[in-house]
Amino acid sequence: MFTEYIKGRITGISKDPELSCIKIDGEDSEKFLQGQLTNDITLTNNKKFQISSFLTVQGKVISTMKIIKNNENSYIIVLNKDIADYFIEKISMYILMSKVNIKIESSYEVLCYINNKSDNDDVDQLKEKSTICINEKNKYFESIVFIIKKDNLSMLHIDKDLNSINLLKIKDTIDRFPRINLKNKEKYIPQVLCLDELNGISFKKGCYTGQEVVARTHYLGKIKKRVFPIYIESDKSILDENILDDNGEVAGEIYGNNIVINNLTIAIGIIKIDKSDKKLFIGKSPVRFI
Repeated sequence: MFTEYIKGRITGISKDPELSCIKIDGEDSEKFLQGQLTNDITLTNNKKFQISSFLTVQGKVISTMKIIKNNENSYIIVLNKDIADYFIEKISMYILMSKVNIKIESSYEVLCYINNKSDNDDVDQLKEKSTICINEKNKYFESIVFIIKKDNLSMLHIDKDLNSINLLKIKDTIDRFPRINLKNKEKYIPQVLCLDELNGISFKKGCYTGQEVVARTHYLGKIKKRVFPIYIESDKSILDENILDDNGEVAGEIYGNNIVINNLTIAIGIIKIDKSDKKLFIGKSPVRFI
């Protein structure tokens, strides 16, 4: 049903106003990030986003993010806008004597294109003017993510053609990528957010903040709940609602914001693994897995 529903609906170009771009550069930037983030920063390039996260000492996720190497000793981190200042505040505590600069690049805009057609003049213009242009694909559609300077975007005069639906947010939800915001920061370890399955954790690199908890969970622990992309037939937001089984027992919770498209609400649920094969409900609406 989900495949049939999204055909022709999740398409076009849209901005993602919920994201910020943070630039981290300086001659010590690689070494600094390698000691703070869960993934191996030495494997980044300018062709593909790397998923990663920044943790507390106790191993709880402060922020998830996507990273791309802009050029030598320079990286762009894309994360939720409302966590950006908090992320900078917390990670800056570890700079000490390192030669590293961290700042929000407010001149950048993040856009996403989703379509089965390649003959789109707006897309060609975006490719030409964007700082970053990344092709991605999941089982439902192909997409392109653009990071472009706002001045360059305004020159293209494509605002009238933009989709009002946040396409990149929908894509991230379907891909199980959990966007951390101020409300759900420092609540979950990376494995609950499926960052291990999303290749957002390196178990081969050296130490980083929170690494002991992550490694212990990986080698000795057992995760009792996980992230699942879900949807229900509803035209109402489902924030702060529990996911219940058919006995009325709590099986999980809604994680972060969700997206309402016509009569379908798409969300990320954090659901107990032993309940994930049961009949689940939000209110009276059956929960469907994407």
